Amino acid sequence: MKYYELALSILITFSYSLNVEAFNTDLEESCSKKLNENSSKVYRPQFASFEIRSLKESKIISVFKPKHIAYVMSKDGATKCPGMRSIKGPFHSIVSFSTTHLKALEWAGVLDALKGLSGIDNVYSKSINTKIKKGKIKGVGFPPSPEEVVKLKPDAVFSYPSPEFDKMWQDKLGLFKISYIPINENLEQNPLGRVEWAIFIASFFDREDIVAKKVAGIIDNYKNLKQKVSGEKNKVLVGSFFGGQWSSPSSSSDFVKILQDAGGDYILKDIDNERAKRLDFEEVYKHIKTVDIWIPNSNFSSLSEAYREDVRYKMIGPNVKKIFNFSNRKNEHGGNDYWETGVMRPDLVLKDLVYILHPLLLPKYKLIWYHQIK
Repeated sequence: MKYYELALSILITFSYSLNVEAFNTDLEESCSKKLNENSSKVYRPQFASFEIRSLKESKIISVFKPKHIAYVMSKDGATKCPGMRSIKGPFHSIVSFSTTHLKALEWAGVLDALKGLSGIDNVYSKSINTKIKKGKIKGVGFPPSPEEVVKLKPDAVFSYPSPEFDKMWQDKLGLFKISYIPINENLEQNPLGRVEWAIFIASFFDREDIVAKKVAGIIDNYKNLKQKVSGEKNKVLVGSFFGGQWSSPSSSSDFVKILQDAGGDYILKDIDNERAKRLDFEEVYKHIKTVDIWIPNSNFSSLSEAYREDVRYKMIGPNVKKIFNFSNRKNEHGGNDYWETGVMRPDLVLKDLVYILHPLLLPKYKLIWYHQIK
């Protein structure tokens, strides 16, 4: 299975319910008291479900959904608090299982700490591909191999959350004193919450303040553009065939949120998370005549390429007014920059979609990830 196809399934259609709310921080308060260290600074994002508490000699980094996990990080890794995972940090070397982490590492100025990556054949970044060619970043397989990861002796592994495999990875890596950190950015329903996870990643390198400034600018840009959107809403179909069945984002996904903020009317907005994973094509096809714009969010760059991939696309292509896909920044071996930069720049994805849906609002704009395909 190709990396971008699996990523599409994981990052768009398989989402959990994450809502901003007041989280129970009794565990964190208890740890601070035990260590006799008052929190000198507490960072709570506007939208995402984590918290960072900076203490004098240590740091408490907490995730609240889908389950409460708290890490206490200290220079020797010996700091203990009941119910928390003790880790040694800040990190100096890591392995990542997702290209969606790369932009956060770049913003934090710690790309040199990246020693291994899953799915290296699908990296878009020229600088990271150069590091791969020089052997500075090693491939660890896709799916990642525990043996390949352990060979690199990293301080930690950044993964995407996987209820089925998290405990296995934590147990195996724990034998070699390698920290295992699931990054929940792909579970966020709010695109602005998703980008805030870059701050979470940076906190393990003591670089959260730098990244927080970058993220604040992105959030401001997004909100300012959203306020300018008005006018008639185009009816939009999002989705493509995956594993022989039609797959579309759920109505509560982060992408649909951007689409709606850009002034799009998502025609499948009544489907829930479970049904979004696998839809009968007949259910989609009955809406085709009403569609103004089709956004496949797949890797093909032309309709002829799509037709070779699945002949059923011929039932869609000629029947919709316009088609825009996010394959504009794709390199020769399939690396798609949307999965590196796009997911961390919702303000610019919003700009792309606003231009597609309301081009008169941005008359001189040039699309970044999306392009019209024929």
